[in-house]
Amino acid sequence: MVWMGRINYTKGVDLGIEAAEKTKHKLVLASYLDHGDIPYYKTEIESHFANKIVSNIGEMKNKKTKSKFLGNAKLFLFPIRWDEPFGIVMIEAMATGTPVIAYALGSVPEVIKDGQTGFIVNASSDDIRGNWIVKKTGVQGLCEAVERIYSLPQDKYLEMRKACRSHVEKHFTVDTMVDKYIKVFEEVISKHKK
Repeated sequence: MVWMGRINYTKGVDLGIEAAEKTKHKLVLASYLDHGDIPYYKTEIESHFANKIVSNIGEMKNKKTKSKFLGNAKLFLFPIRWDEPFGIVMIEAMATGTPVIAYALGSVPEVIKDGQTGFIVNASSDDIRGNWIVKKTGVQGLCEAVERIYSLPQDKYLEMRKACRSHVEKHFTVDTMVDKYIKVFEEVISKHKK
C-alpha cells in the first residue's frame, strides 16, 4: 500500500497508518513536510516508523519515479479529512493502474468508480455520503476495503487495475478535461446571454 502527499492532518496520513497497522499490510509513504505540519508529524506520525509496517521514502519529484512508485503498489490510500476539490493524486494512481481507497469526501465520488477502480468509504457514521460497497465507516471501513483488494483473485485484481487505467483514459486526459471545461464555460456564457 502507498500514500503520497504532504504530511498534514487534513490529508489523513495518520488514518492510513492506523489502517495499515490494523491490517498488517505494509504502507510506504512518499511525503514531504511543511514547517507548520511538524507538530502533527512529531505527535501523530513519526513514532509509527519504528514498527516496520510503515516506512517513509520522502518527497518524490521525478515523474518516472512517481509513476513507478504508484504503479508498483497494490493500492493507494486517500483517507482525506476535508472536501478535497479534485485530488490529482487519485488520478495519478489510477493512471498507473493502481486502485484507490478513499473517504467519500469532496471529489472522491466523482473520481473513483466504487468497486471498479477502488473503494469509496464513508468517513464516519455521522457523515454518510453514499451507499458504497464497503458498509463500515472510518478506519474500520478503510480496513475492510484494504482486505477486499488484498483478497481479490489475481484475475479480478488485474481487471480492477485495467479498469483504473481505462477510467483515467476515458475521463481525465488533458483533451477530455479541456473539452469538458469548454462545454461548461459555453453553458455558463449562454445562460448569461439570455
